[in-house]
Amino acid sequence: MMKANGDTAIIVIPVYDRIDPSRRVEFSDDAIQAAENYANERRVYQVMGMQWTKNILFNFPANISTPSLRGLKGRLSDQTAVIVGAGPSLEQDIEQLRRLENRAFIIAAGSSSQVLNHFQIKPHLIVTMDGGEANLQAFEYLNTLEKQIPILYIPQIEYRIIQERSHLMHAYFENDSISRYFMELSSDDPIFASSHSVTGTAIQAAAYMGCTEIVFAGQDLSFAYGTLYAAGANHVSKELGDQTAAHGGMTVNNVKGTVNATSQSLLLTLSNIEELIAQYREIRFINTTAMGAVINGTEWQPLKEIADRFESKTFTSEYLEDLFKQYLGVYSKERVEAAKQRVLQLSEDLMLIENLLFRISKKFSKLSELSRTNQSKCVKLMQEIVSNWDIVVSNQVYSSLFTMVYYNEQKRFIREIPELEVENNIIKKAVLLTEVLGGYIKAIQVKLPELKDIAVEARERVVAMMTMESVG
Repeated sequence: MMKANGDTAIIVIPVYDRIDPSRRVEFSDDAIQAAENYANERRVYQVMGMQWTKNILFNFPANISTPSLRGLKGRLSDQTAVIVGAGPSLEQDIEQLRRLENRAFIIAAGSSSQVLNHFQIKPHLIVTMDGGEANLQAFEYLNTLEKQIPILYIPQIEYRIIQERSHLMHAYFENDSISRYFMELSSDDPIFASSHSVTGTAIQAAAYMGCTEIVFAGQDLSFAYGTLYAAGANHVSKELGDQTAAHGGMTVNNVKGTVNATSQSLLLTLSNIEELIAQYREIRFINTTAMGAVINGTEWQPLKEIADRFESKTFTSEYLEDLFKQYLGVYSKERVEAAKQRVLQLSEDLMLIENLLFRISKKFSKLSELSRTNQSKCVKLMQEIVSNWDIVVSNQVYSSLFTMVYYNEQKRFIREIPELEVENNIIKKAVLLTEVLGGYIKAIQVKLPELKDIAVEARERVVAMMTMESVG
């Protein structure tokens, strides 16, 4: 497999096309998808790794003072969830969606809350997870009334979104190593697979709460009608829209039997949603999007038919609020206090790691010369370096924070370790240790000052919270 003009390409031995061309095509498609997912993951962590870390730590006071979704597990059995996206097809169905108010459980997926606000439709729940500036802009547009809508958030969300908001609850992503450490997460906590889009998170939340039918509205997942968002999505800049559209030339089948323009990012999102759908065989999925992409694993129905079916049913905000009051609860005092102490200790832990890294770095300068002049001393020095490094990696702060902040650097380091381990030539091993471990340590040291600043502010936020608790 190789990259051709920035795209993933497959090189195939001709005999495989003759033996079983269909399997070759299937394998090629899967391989390309895996390669694109990997490349996308690297890009996302490169841009968002530090921001997610900042958000998770700054959101810590909210996490320990609001309930998780745990209490609602299975409480909406046999209910239908309508997961609303911000796609342009939503405008075609807005009156049918209005008919479903207080009849079905309406979940606004991320920025669709802005679109629903524009059309004066109030969802029962907003699900949000994005950690970037655009998501903050989306929520700044909500009026005072909309701020009373319950929000289910993932801790990596842009921290300013949930500041000074009530009606909050949360769940976690399985790749959130930071919350896993600080909150001591277990299988009892609501932990979801990380998803390419907030729709994927909303699907898992609805399934977790026990919904047996999930209806998609406004989930175009493509450039239906030549655009990506419905009216009211004010957080999307023209520049961002143009950049997304610039990946054009790609198409995807739509529900009308023709095709829509799409992009690699949208195709990855669609594929991720389809993978999630395949995991919930007990749930019926219906795609009502008027002009959106075909979503494998769903059946298509016009939203009018759904609205007709729910004409005599009731699902009110008051009913949901009663469930919240009855079943949602905050964490135990013991768990909260233990979590606070970990955050308060974080700055000291980072200082310890920083000092160890500095000591290790100083040793590298001697390796090259010793490998040629005194190999027994060189071996001893390499053992000291590895011993000090073992102390670093055994620190839980390393395995939690560093996994997210240094995701790409850590992946590269892990890939290069085997070559280092099997090398027996002392001179070559000294060079490899300097390049592999020394290079990784340098990469860590570049970002460490910013991480230390985040830890200091996270501590200040917890201290401020504790001060308010003692006064109140």
